[in-house]
Amino acid sequence: MEVARKVARRQRKHGEVTVYKPAGEKCWYYRVMVHGKRRNRTTGHTDRKLALAQAKIIAKDLLKGGDARETMARPGYASVGDVCKVWLQMSEAMTRKNNASAFRKFVRSFAGGDPDGVSMTRVTAGAFEKYLRAWPGSHEGRKSTARQIRVMFGKKPMRWYRNEGMVLPDMSEFCEVMAENVKGEARQKFQGIEAGTLARMEAAAEQLRVSEDVEARKLWEVWTLMRYCGLRNVEEAALR
Repeated sequence: MEVARKVARRQRKHGEVTVYKPAGEKCWYYRVMVHGKRRNRTTGHTDRKLALAQAKIIAKDLLKGGDARETMARPGYASVGDVCKVWLQMSEAMTRKNNASAFRKFVRSFAGGDPDGVSMTRVTAGAFEKYLRAWPGSHEGRKSTARQIRVMFGKKPMRWYRNEGMVLPDMSEFCEVMAENVKGEARQKFQGIEAGTLARMEAAAEQLRVSEDVEARKLWEVWTLMRYCGLRNVEEAALR
């Protein structure tokens, strides 16, 4: 009878979700019962509440009748809310709330509703480029938003997330697109001056060079400096 009671105590119901931490592990693992079979894997979270929330999400996938092997093969990626929570706790920047707000607004643009529950696997470079293309404000405002979000995924913040046991997808392409938009227009290509236009500019410069007007000759000097040194307007102005 004692043996029978022990066996009954270990039996779990279909759909039951629990979390546990194996000896020597930092992260919590989930356990989901599906038709009498136990499915378990790491959630990637060191916080029990976050781990349990992740386990419930995975349980829904398993209980919908999908391919359990595919579900189990996916690690428990962190959510947008997880990232924002650690950022707000660890960052000492005065703008940390604005950074998190800008990031949530971007996620809300394609996910809708509450962005905190959105998986970081949906935060992609393509989604960010689409968000910036639809930006209603000025170019400077677009760059400012890219800069606000970019700072949340620098080397130091990424260490914070890893130390908290978070599992994040590869963010390198996402960070690359943000860096491009902070510097200027994304993937902007250089357009050279057409040969005919350049010839007319050279002819006009020659007229300045032989002019008796001192100011005209000074302008020729500026043109020559820019023409043969490859300087832009701001660089030439700074040199003067």
